[in-house]
Parts: sequence; C-alpha cells; structure tokens
Amino acid sequence: MSLILRIRKAIRAIGKPLMFARYGAGGCLLGGLIGEVVLALTLTARPPPPKPVPPQAVCPLIDCSVSMDCGNLGEAKSAAQAFLNRRNPSGTRVSVVSFGSRTGRN
Repeated sequence: MSLILRIRKAIRAIGKPLMFARYGAGGCLLGGLIGEVVLALTLTARPPPPKPVPPQAVCPLIDCSVSMDCGNLGEAKSAAQAFLNRRNPSGTRVSVVSFGSRTGRN
C-alpha cells in the first residue's frame, strides 16, 4: 500500500481534528528541540572582556572605637585592603580616614 493511501486511511480512521492536533504537537516538539539547540549555542559564546576601570579616588573609613577591639579591627583592615587590591592601581588615589574617640588621617 502506498504512503498516500495509508495517510488517507489514517485520516478517515482518526478524524481530521485529531490528526491536526497530532501534527501541531509534532511541530511544537520539533520547534522546541531546534530552539533548545539554538539557545545552547548562543549561551556558550564568550562574554565580552570587562572594561578597564578608570583611575579613582577612594577613601575608606575605618572604625577604631572601643567596640572594634575584639579582633573586629583586624577584619575591617583586611576587608579594606582587599577592597583596595581590586581597584586599578595606576593613578588611583587612596586616603584612609579612621574614626573612634578621635578623627585623623593615616
């Protein structure tokens, strides 16, 4: 039996609305699979390189009050140092201001 006769027989047996639904579902599945492949290909592209950070002027404030005596002062200093290490070193101006019982420049 030829393919065309089989299709005609299937249409009569199943009915046109159900056949339309099957073809529609198959088309959606095929479109979804193609879309997933295209999405996977676009997500593997490399992001553009980060733009260089221009020179900046930064001024971290360090709390040196009595409440920072229990090791918190060391953590604050190392956090400020880590922050400054992530900056562009060429041309960046740094001023550190401490405050507590008195204010000063270091």
